[in-house]
Amino acid sequence: MRRREFIVLLGSAAVWPATGVAQQNNKKLIGFITGFNDKEVMPLFATFRARLQELGWIEGQNTAFDIRTTSGDYAKLDTEADSLVATSPDVIVAQGTASLTSVRRYTRTIPVVFNQVSDPVGQRLINSLARPGGNATGLTNFEFASGTKWFELLTEFDPTISHVTLITNPANENTAQFVKVITAAGDAKKVTTMFRRTAEYVDKILKGTRPADMPVEHPTIWELVINPKTAKALGANVPPTLVTRADVVIE
Repeated sequence: MRRREFIVLLGSAAVWPATGVAQQNNKKLIGFITGFNDKEVMPLFATFRARLQELGWIEGQNTAFDIRTTSGDYAKLDTEADSLVATSPDVIVAQGTASLTSVRRYTRTIPVVFNQVSDPVGQRLINSLARPGGNATGLTNFEFASGTKWFELLTEFDPTISHVTLITNPANENTAQFVKVITAAGDAKKVTTMFRRTAEYVDKILKGTRPADMPVEHPTIWELVINPKTAKALGANVPPTLVTRADVVIE
């Protein structure tokens, strides 16, 4: 039987058929879809599940999970989203812009909590951060404008840089926007966990709050973390001015 026809409980030995599990046992069915592979998502999901447990949602007692991982296969992501929606979960967690976009193709009624989505307003995935409207809300991880800051830090780290190669995934909706801001920054320089909060959103939805009324959270404070040992191992010297500006220096 195909993997997507099962409820997969990460970190446990149980594997349950998806059809009717939540209804028969009076459990809330939480769908979880991601472009990551199983190994990548397991620690993130463990954090999410642990926070839900703190909030009273116990796996096997009042909660069941349906986990869909796709290892970066965007075509499979769309197929899994369709299959997941067909199980009628009580809420879906969509990790990443691609996952949210796929889920939205198949439902505008099942509550969706997203995370690691950049500029959901600009991409027309929600109406606004304060009043997202529709059936989706969640947390963003950064704005496209942060691409400019990345570039500035790179050139400050090594002023002699004359060429930067940007590796992107053209299938990701975020790519074009990041390329735009980073390229603009290059032209100007003449150069060619979160998952705990996601669980809290799911908790509120399962207790009756509408996604349309839950503001989207977005970062307002940024930290610069520098690891001099790693830099030294790579044969690079971190400028003292950059170390001084760092919020955290890993010794």
